Amino acid sequence: FDISDYPQNNIYGIPLTNKEVPGLTKDENNGAIMTEFVRLRARMYALRVEGKKDTKRAKGVKRNIIMRTINFDD
Repeated sequence: FDISDYPQNNIYGIPLTNKEVPGLTKDENNGAIMTEFVRLRARMYALRVEGKKDTKRAKGVKRNIIMRTINFDD
């Protein structure tokens, strides 16, 4: 795993190695708990993480439209 974004003294005791090594999986939540995840198709998903803003992705749709019109409840 690429866990280079974790804090230096993380609670897991894992050394911060493998920064940007191709082919390795990256923990994009940095150890935070994901509470909800909705995936409609490839490259179209929304997720909620404790202590962070909602993440919404939809390939081919302008970013301002995603932020203004698409709600997590949709």
